[in-house]
Order: sequence, then C-alpha cells, then structure tokens
Amino acid sequence: MEELIKEVYARFGLAYYQSECLHRELCLGYTLQGIYSLTDITKPQLEERTTQAFKLTLGQVSSNIRNDLPPELQTLLDEAITLRNYIAHHFWYEECQLLFTPEGLESLIEKLVKWADNFEYVDDLFSDYFEKRRQEIGIPDELIQQYMEKLVKGEPTVPLPDKRPTRNRETIVRAWEAPNPRGGSILILETEDGELLTFGHGGLAWSLFNTKEDDWIPIEKINQLLPSTVIAKPKGQDPWNYAISISDSLVIQIAKDPQSKTVKCKFVYS
Repeated sequence: MEELIKEVYARFGLAYYQSECLHRELCLGYTLQGIYSLTDITKPQLEERTTQAFKLTLGQVSSNIRNDLPPELQTLLDEAITLRNYIAHHFWYEECQLLFTPEGLESLIEKLVKWADNFEYVDDLFSDYFEKRRQEIGIPDELIQQYMEKLVKGEPTVPLPDKRPTRNRETIVRAWEAPNPRGGSILILETEDGELLTFGHGGLAWSLFNTKEDDWIPIEKINQLLPSTVIAKPKGQDPWNYAISISDSLVIQIAKDPQSKTVKCKFVYS
C-alpha cells in the first residue's frame, strides 16, 4: 500500500508537470502573435511580451490565442484545460475514496498515467505548430539549439527584465531623442513613474534603455504638450501602422516601410 500511495503522488506530480509544460508552450506561442519576421519586433519588446505571457493563467493565454488556432487544436486545447482544472482543483476531493485499497490506488495510477501522456501529446502538437510559426518568422534553428545546449548543461538562463508591462493607458511626462546603438536615433517617451518606452509593433513598448543617458536630447515640440495620458496600445490597427494621440493638436503616426523595413515616425499637427 505505501509504495502504491507514493506512486500516486509521483504520477500526480508528473501529470501536473506535463500540464505546466503545455501552459508554457502556449505562452511562448502567444509571444509570436502578430509577428511575421524578425524585423517586426525588438529584443526588449519580445521580452515584454514574454513577461506578459508568463503572467497569464492557462485559461487566459488560451483565450488569447485560440482564434488563431485550427479547429482541431482548439478542441484539444479545450479538453486539456478542462482536464488540467480537474486535476488542480478537484482531483483529491473527487478521487479520495480510492486511496484506501490497492485496487483503488492502481486505478488512480492508471488514470494519472493516461492524463500525463495526454498532456504530453497535446504539448507536442502545439510545439510542432508553433515551430512552423518560428520558421516562418525566421528565428534561426541555431539559436534554439544553443539555448537547449545551455539548458542541458545546467547553465543559468538570463532572467527577464524586472519591469512592469506597458499599460493600455500611459501618462507621458517627457519625450527624448536617444542615440540608437544600431545607428540613427530613437524617440523615447518617459512615463510618470520613470519607464522609458518607445514605439513597438503594436503600440508603446519597452525600449532598449532602463535609465536616461546624458546625451539624450529633449524634444521640445512634444514636451510643451506634456504631461499627457495616451492610449498606448491602439486597438483595431495593424502592427507597425498605428497612431498615438499626444494631444488634440498632435498625433504621432507610426508606419514601417515595406521595402527598407525601417520604422518611420511622422508628427501630424492640427
């Protein structure tokens, strides 16, 4: 009996672990939404999306991605969520009567083995599906391989930045022109709590910078209109084709040139 009870606990842990693997796979898939090439997003903006994704529950991330999935994956995902919620919230209460006999324990082990295998199967399907997306975007296989090799060796991974995600509405207090390490310059908008944002593929997003630097130039034609609370994540607009309204008299239009892939920023006054 004692060994069977230990086996139940071990199999429960494995089933729950496999459900968390699926959860994390869906989070990584979420970060790819709306991205069609590596030029669509910068490293800080990808880190921000990843940070946002990892804060979502399984149900939340599923709701965010399900409309982009083929019907068969939607069905499997719904079933996996129902099963995961049962395991997390109801299993021990609904199945506790089976813990007192060898036959009952063996039936629990059989269920848990089946459930763990199911989560692993669904996780593999989503991994294959998102792998196609990664290839379409152009994420090099070598980059994934390097990461996996470090993981297998037990090398520590670089943690995601400890910054809050960009809100739907942000109060902007200063605007700066900052040198871009890759050449040219970047327009930086500073929020009332000191976050330094720039334009991302779907609105304001994390920039390359955590602190203001001495060689930044204030953009007075914007600063004279600040502070201003803006809609940082415009809805219903295409990636890299949107507008941020600073005031009634100034709208900043963002568009990416399809040929050069460079992002153009246009000030429209009224």
